Amino acid sequence: MTGTRTVAFHGDRSGRCGLTWGQKWIWRAVHSQAPELRHLNMSRTVAVPEGRDLETVLAGLATITARHEGLRTRFSVDETGTPCQTFARAGELPVQIVDAAGEDPEAVAGQTLARLESLPFTVAELSLRAAVVTYGGVPSYVVLTAFHMAVDHRGLAMVAEDLAAELDGSAPGTFTHPLDRVAHEHSAEGRRASADSLRFWERELSRFPADMLPAPPAPPAEPRFQEVALRSRALHTAVRALAARYHVADAAVVLAFVAVLLAHRHGHRSCGFLLFSHNRFHEAARASATVVQNAPLCLDVQDRPLRRLLADAHRRSAVAALAGQYDPDDLKAPPPDGPDLSCALNLNFPGHRPEPTDRDIERVDALRAETRTIDRGGIDHDDMRFYLTAFHDSHHTELTLRADTSVLPAPEIHTFLRSLETAVITALHRAPDEVPEVPGRTSPESAYS
Repeated sequence: MTGTRTVAFHGDRSGRCGLTWGQKWIWRAVHSQAPELRHLNMSRTVAVPEGRDLETVLAGLATITARHEGLRTRFSVDETGTPCQTFARAGELPVQIVDAAGEDPEAVAGQTLARLESLPFTVAELSLRAAVVTYGGVPSYVVLTAFHMAVDHRGLAMVAEDLAAELDGSAPGTFTHPLDRVAHEHSAEGRRASADSLRFWERELSRFPADMLPAPPAPPAEPRFQEVALRSRALHTAVRALAARYHVADAAVVLAFVAVLLAHRHGHRSCGFLLFSHNRFHEAARASATVVQNAPLCLDVQDRPLRRLLADAHRRSAVAALAGQYDPDDLKAPPPDGPDLSCALNLNFPGHRPEPTDRDIERVDALRAETRTIDRGGIDHDDMRFYLTAFHDSHHTELTLRADTSVLPAPEIHTFLRSLETAVITALHRAPDEVPEVPGRTSPESAYS
């Protein structure tokens, strides 16, 4: 590291308000898991276009910090114990300047990202950390790390895209902010949306299996919640090909096969889980603040032909996503003997991607040799016993599964991800009216033998 620069920002307004519904939803994790909050940090890297000097990049960081109120927000608890947010009109953002010193700048950016997100945010901090990686004094990458209370994954992507546009000289987008979102949620329109969503919750939860994730007869590992990532070109091709063939979203393909594997593993005819919704369905909702929430979804999987399974996953997930807008304070807690709500999916796929070619599909089995699983360590506490995230980059699909090892023993987390890849690729070679094949052990009696 070669030092730190201080960037002054000047926004249009300052303010203090309560939390958005999405922030209330995240606050549950903050409250229950503090001080172990590193997993609520999110990061992005932005490549700097050629010809930009360090001062231009720092000016770009000042601009986006001023433009996005969530980035200049601090969170605290008032005298009544109620969480609130305060955003500054002006201030200073410390920016680390990291010299690659003859190393690969992209690799150094990755190391910097890991360092910036390794510590939880404190009350005194703005909700943004930033660094610029240089090579020979020329900026190569900007690294952004944000607190999940301030922005969600889609919101941070918007911030990164906004910075890229700023450095490229493109016109900025238009965004709404936490104060605007809170005002909308308290409006008559917002209250109606919340009431509609809560009615959906009640209906959908009545369909959930009572014991979605029964525990095996084995003690948990330490730390109890282990995380494993799978990175696969083969899965990327197979998901996109199935989505194009059956005219469904990429997310619906992953959702359907996760449901099949989980249901078969534990002997259920259906799979119930919480599905994350980004809640940005029209231009007026382009908030870079945290507006993500989840909604329940129960998918029937028993003996369902592939075509029907994928179509139902597509349709029902779209309906559930629209129900992800509600005041968590109004959501009734399920009774102790009610449905298990500790299984969640967070699927972050772009809306439009080119369809794989016939040559891509022919190579899909061979590409499996490149698939890698990576242990990401663990944490001691989490409110989800099964939490799977998925996203595409240009050539790979990456799945990350964090699971309670009292439910899914650590070696079985690797197995589940590999089985998911196998099931999707196998389906690519099967007829649309065949029932998807479940790899490996599928009965509850044999799952842990």
